Amino acid sequence: MNDSPRHETRVKHATPRGPWIATALTLALSLGACGDPVEPPPAQAPRCEASPVRCAEQSIDQLDLLTTVSTGELREEGTTAGEFHTYVDARAGGSSPKQSYTYARFTPQGLSRVEVDDQAALASTDWDIAFRRYNLRVNSGVSGPSCTAVARTPAGTTFDSVTAVDAAWEFRTEDYFTDACEVIF
Repeated sequence: MNDSPRHETRVKHATPRGPWIATALTLALSLGACGDPVEPPPAQAPRCEASPVRCAEQSIDQLDLLTTVSTGELREEGTTAGEFHTYVDARAGGSSPKQSYTYARFTPQGLSRVEVDDQAALASTDWDIAFRRYNLRVNSGVSGPSCTAVARTPAGTTFDSVTAVDAAWEFRTEDYFTDACEVIF
């Protein structure tokens, strides 16, 4: 019997016409930061121009980025009109992760797994969001070469209340290193 605690993440996000929302952390993910295409791009096409990831070696060391692709399950659990409900097993092998983050891409059919390991993800624009235990990463800034940006919604915001991106939200890319590649605590 496995006595390790279960770390699962359930992600709820809107259809391609609205913002994506990870309600577990009340983050609104806007893929529109790179421009809002009318039709989603093909699965392999980047949504924006790739940019070099600074502090890549420090990310590998400080975040324990691995080369073993995650085997954690990712599945859609049903839909409500305009929404997807996604189950993500982000245990990654327990309290000492033995697998990479579980990488995924937002698609019109819901969240879709991307088969990439942590170190390869530093050069891949194929993923949008990654899960490992209680940590999330988005593909931008020091986490990846793409341009996925996040904004914290105001306290008490419910998923159902978000129907558009609020102009007051401050969208940011991943930035957990200083310019000198020292971890920001």
